[in-house]
Amino acid sequence: MNRRSILLACALVLVVVTGASAQQVITGTVVRVDPPANVIMLDDGRMFQATGQTAILVNNQPMQLVAVQPGTRVVLREVRAVTLRNGQYVVVAEPVPTGVVVTPAPVVVAPAPPPIVVREEPIVGTVARVDVAAGHIILTDHRVVQVTPGDTVLIDNVPMPLGSVPIGSRVVIRSDTPMSALPGWDSERDHTGAKSQAPGT
Repeated sequence: MNRRSILLACALVLVVVTGASAQQVITGTVVRVDPPANVIMLDDGRMFQATGQTAILVNNQPMQLVAVQPGTRVVLREVRAVTLRNGQYVVVAEPVPTGVVVTPAPVVVAPAPPPIVVREEPIVGTVARVDVAAGHIILTDHRVVQVTPGDTVLIDNVPMPLGSVPIGSRVVIRSDTPMSALPGWDSERDHTGAKSQAPGT
């Protein structure tokens, strides 16, 4: 095989590898959408961040990320895999095919929604994801609930450890901590923020 043939063969291999990477298609059912961070979470736990080149297809029709609803079957193209670390979305490095030299892209970190602290009223919802390390339960309506040692997670009125809460389960998260012990609680104010008054005043 002469030099020209070898160069042509190498070029063809590079085109095939590059084309396969560019044509990567992700399919799944959406359980959560985080529009501020351009992140879609699928029912298998994977999370993907949309970019300017991303295509989101529903029933073979393009759709804006903000219009995608939980339970929708989607096809994603040109997205970045991300994970949630310390309350922030971090891009996951993808494996590089052998023989392909690439320049690493800068890691993009997008802030996740601030967690909700359970106070007087229990929080009810369906679980999309559980982050045991951060003590978070992410619900399908985009709420991120901070679960503290003073909180109880109930499934069918049965207490459940945070690490055992299954995705898709309906939960009730209640606080067993007295309101006076919660951060920022003012004993002279009621839960509406108004100064407490004695009856008849």
